Amino acid sequence: MALLQVDNLSIGYDGRNGLITAVDSVSFVLERGKTLGFVGESGCGKTTIGMALLRLLPENASILSGKILFEGEDLLELSPTAMRKIRWKKIAMIFQAAMNALNPVQRVDTQIAEALLTHEPGLDKQAALKKTAELFDMVGIPENRLRDYPHQYSGGMKQRAIIAMALICQPVLLIADEPTTALDVIVQDQILKEIRSFQEKMDIAMVFISHDISVVADVCHDIAVMYDGWMVESGSRKEVLSSPAHPYTKMLLASNLTLSVDPEKPIQISEPVIHIERSPEQCPFYHRCPDHTDHCRTDSFQWVPLSSSHRVFCKNVSKGDL
Repeated sequence: MALLQVDNLSIGYDGRNGLITAVDSVSFVLERGKTLGFVGESGCGKTTIGMALLRLLPENASILSGKILFEGEDLLELSPTAMRKIRWKKIAMIFQAAMNALNPVQRVDTQIAEALLTHEPGLDKQAALKKTAELFDMVGIPENRLRDYPHQYSGGMKQRAIIAMALICQPVLLIADEPTTALDVIVQDQILKEIRSFQEKMDIAMVFISHDISVVADVCHDIAVMYDGWMVESGSRKEVLSSPAHPYTKMLLASNLTLSVDPEKPIQISEPVIHIERSPEQCPFYHRCPDHTDHCRTDSFQWVPLSSSHRVFCKNVSKGDL
């Protein structure tokens, strides 16, 4: 049995002009110890999926359809009390924007120990602080900085503290939402190496969210490409990177000089996302696709399987094209 299985998940937000579908019919499976990377530009639904897994969506959001099966149990059917027992104990999250994720009026070690005390009430405060100190050492924060306030930390140290907070209860599933945003490339590389190291040591499965396909390529076993709320391609890292099938995936790779097949001809995706009214099967990428035809706008679309693990949401692609 897979650790996490999401089936036909759709999520909407109540807006000024009615319901806006932010995630549309997304399905995926994640095995223990593996990493699935969600990649796509801002607003494509990546963070919404992550927040839905923890049942932390804002009040104006609603689950329109689908199931989130974690260890065989549908998280969407659990009571708030039952969900709190899973949140952080079994599923934890490295939130985006570490600069704002810590309470500015509490010392950092106290905040992290609080998560442990909440889920292990039999543990005394000194034991919790000791475990926090051990975890800080693992993430590279010096012992003499344990009692500091968040404003005394650099951006990289705050990010390490957030990682420590996510790992303190030894979860089996970690959601990492843009964990290296706003960090310089050297610190980013250090943080990513630390995350991979902890994952291997603790056998943690991870959902990794990023707009940077080169980071996803470096961290993840499998990749899911998101566009305007839809998963348009998914497969193993090797399949998606070496044999991209969807036009949007190809454009993402071509726009990155590190991963581009032809770095001398980078592609800039300049047109904005266009939210259009369409049937659930019609192509969401039609207005920006350089290869679109008339039937892309009018015909019903289905997933095209390219291998046992590689699939694409594009009617113009077949196995013979790869």
